[in-house]
Amino acid sequence: MFRTALIPLFFLSFSAHAADDAVSFKRDVAPILAQHCVACHNAKKAKGKYRVDTFDLLIAADRPADKRDIVVPGQPDKSVLLELLIEPDAEFRMPQDADALPAKQVSLIKRWIEQGATFDGSDRKADLSTLLRDRQHPKPPSAYPRALPISAVSFSADGKSLYAGGYHEVTVWDIASGKLKKRFQSIAQRTYALRLSADGKSLAVVGGDPGVWGEVRLIDVASDNLVRVLHTSGNVALDAAFDPSGKRLAVAGADAQVVVYDVATGKRLHVLTGHTDWVTSLAWDKDGKRIATSSRDKTAKVFDVATGNVLATYTGHGRRVVGVAFKPDGNAVWSADGRSLHVWNIHDEKKQAEIGGIDGGVKRIDAVGDTLLVAGGDGKVRRYNINDRKLGRTFEGHSEWAQSVAVSTRGDLLAAGGFDGRVVVWRVEGGEMVGSWVAAPGLRGTPTD
Repeated sequence: MFRTALIPLFFLSFSAHAADDAVSFKRDVAPILAQHCVACHNAKKAKGKYRVDTFDLLIAADRPADKRDIVVPGQPDKSVLLELLIEPDAEFRMPQDADALPAKQVSLIKRWIEQGATFDGSDRKADLSTLLRDRQHPKPPSAYPRALPISAVSFSADGKSLYAGGYHEVTVWDIASGKLKKRFQSIAQRTYALRLSADGKSLAVVGGDPGVWGEVRLIDVASDNLVRVLHTSGNVALDAAFDPSGKRLAVAGADAQVVVYDVATGKRLHVLTGHTDWVTSLAWDKDGKRIATSSRDKTAKVFDVATGNVLATYTGHGRRVVGVAFKPDGNAVWSADGRSLHVWNIHDEKKQAEIGGIDGGVKRIDAVGDTLLVAGGDGKVRRYNINDRKLGRTFEGHSEWAQSVAVSTRGDLLAAGGFDGRVVVWRVEGGEMVGSWVAAPGLRGTPTD
């Protein structure tokens, strides 16, 4: 009935209190449910016809066959929830196919029921993830013991600094020297995308703890302050993109949907559904009216943002799709699987052309103007003309997979983060390398000041 995520428990932060303290649903119980239960008991996958993704659903769930209540306020010994957590037989204990919950977590749930199973949030019908937006993340290591794959990079507005995803942080590096400038902390475990707002003032940090948590944090880059936690979910957020006006941010993730937010207010504007597995990337069209998506369900789609309708579904890849981009004319879409690039028409969902034979396969794509950038498994970044499909230049410098790419605002610099933990920066015209360093603070041989 409940299922634990495959991640160490120390990645979940919750407070344990003395026996005479009041237990908070928001602070103490909701994080446990989010980590161990929601993956199997949500709107899309309600195992046993039981959901725990909101407080109301947890409390008012349909009774099991023997008509006992799931939660009986004040009486943990009569609550099926607690009985399932402490069941000695692993075949029937929850979470299923996982270790029993730690005694401290079981104790918190038991005491919460004893104290009346009360709710201390603002909306009993809200998704549990909304209760966790003030979640505090562990601090990153002061010095990294080893390099970490760099799955997200972005340039600063002036093109002099590079942001790189780290472990529970985003690091900021001086491009000219390769030295560490600052560290944005209290970030989720992994960062999968970094997006700078049109005015260069806010950085959207997209990521989460795999199988446990997803979020998008907006950071004021001048003050280092958190603007807001714009998005939260029960699994990782994988990509995000500002619309052409910079007023909306669309978020894609492992929950198989795209959520569109008003950046200024944080209000959720639209939820786009239609995929059946992770949405791995997304892109806006030039008018801000449509969003293209790629998914692990082996399809790429185009959505009408205002109505939420699916305008096109491309099924030609036959394997999971890892990247997507509109052609500048808005009539066709580029999409990528692990082996090849396809360009296809939106109106009839038919393939125009295919580019294959990319050594090591395709890890990520990004479109900038008339250029399509392809990060490859051979450590190279290839630049194609997005209209005529001609290969322009190949950028080399990584010893392992190139996992992330970015272009400076002026379009003169290209950066890539690699599986080897190294970031490399090149000049777009000419292709010469500007800088290369391992983006791991404190690692021996890494310049940090």
